Amino acid sequence: MLLKQVMAKHGVTQSALRQVLIQANGKPLSAAATSQMLGQGIFPRLMARDEIESKVTEYLTGRGVDAVEIKAAWESLKTDHTAATPKSKEITMSQREILTQAARDKFGLGKRHPFIDDVQSRNDVFKSTDTLYVQETMLQAALHGGFLAVVGESGAGKSTLKDDLIEKLRVEGNKTVVVQPRCIDKGRLTASYICDAIIYDVSGSDKTPQKFEWKSRRAETVLTDSLKNGGSHCLLIEEAHDLHLLTIKFLKRIWELKYGFTRLISIILIAQPEILKNKLSERNDEAREVVRRCEIVELKPLSGDDLRKYLKHKFARCQVNLTDVFEDNAYGAIQAALSMSSKAGVESMTYPLIVNNLVIAALNKAAAIGSDKINADLIAAMVQR
Repeated sequence: MLLKQVMAKHGVTQSALRQVLIQANGKPLSAAATSQMLGQGIFPRLMARDEIESKVTEYLTGRGVDAVEIKAAWESLKTDHTAATPKSKEITMSQREILTQAARDKFGLGKRHPFIDDVQSRNDVFKSTDTLYVQETMLQAALHGGFLAVVGESGAGKSTLKDDLIEKLRVEGNKTVVVQPRCIDKGRLTASYICDAIIYDVSGSDKTPQKFEWKSRRAETVLTDSLKNGGSHCLLIEEAHDLHLLTIKFLKRIWELKYGFTRLISIILIAQPEILKNKLSERNDEAREVVRRCEIVELKPLSGDDLRKYLKHKFARCQVNLTDVFEDNAYGAIQAALSMSSKAGVESMTYPLIVNNLVIAALNKAAAIGSDKINADLIAAMVQR
């Protein structure tokens, strides 16, 4: 069994695991590096493999995972691909870059940062072919009683699409009530908490019954009454990869509540892919009742001409022409810099947040060496350093 499957089986999230993988700089191992390690067996250069294995083994043992199971999981990652991963890629993907004043001045970015507070209205949301599809799928699920999981790597734009959906429902005067449980630790989100959230967000009442049977009935009643008055409802949960499998199974039962033939509430889960996909895998017998009812859509990395269009969209908000910043050959170099070999072939990491970090670093570098534009040679030099 793969290590990530062992984690999913025992309810261990990637974010929780990162908290025990503290690097020499005092920061947790990045989400991208952790994902590569779990999914592809690529160990980071910034931490020794022995140190990683020791810390993870100790943590999993403390969570009650059998030693034999842990050993087998490490065997599944016995191929060490560390040498194939350039150090600078790890730095580019894991560290947030700060745009220097020199770069701001050189490229005319004194008034507005292209990647900070960059989404202040629905017009600021970049819409690639892929995001348009995911966006429309989310809207239809929200309006028509869907059960949907939207998955994507850290920085893929999941939260932006969530905000866009909520804003679209608001500005278009739709009567859909979006229920969002506020429990910060989604690993502790239970059926009882979800009922509390439904009762509060739909009825506005913070008075909920103590007994779970009564609380469940109350939640169904407020949904039914709201539906009779022309309302509809969407339960939206971020960080859903942290949800316990029992909670996910309970969500399916909420989704099945109906008034006549009309579902009382739709459900949209937003999550990172590696754990939720394991929980909602056909191979997971415990989740079979959910798997065959929950649709999964995945946010893909920017590909083809979408990368150029994305950067054009971001710089246009700053009144900066893209051709004044990038040579034509820079886009292919960015794609190559953020692509890594895996067993399945070449995997692209051109997710918006990662692209942002690399571009900011390139702007800083260009300003520092006096280059008029960002070109392929500059990007390649950054990756090989």
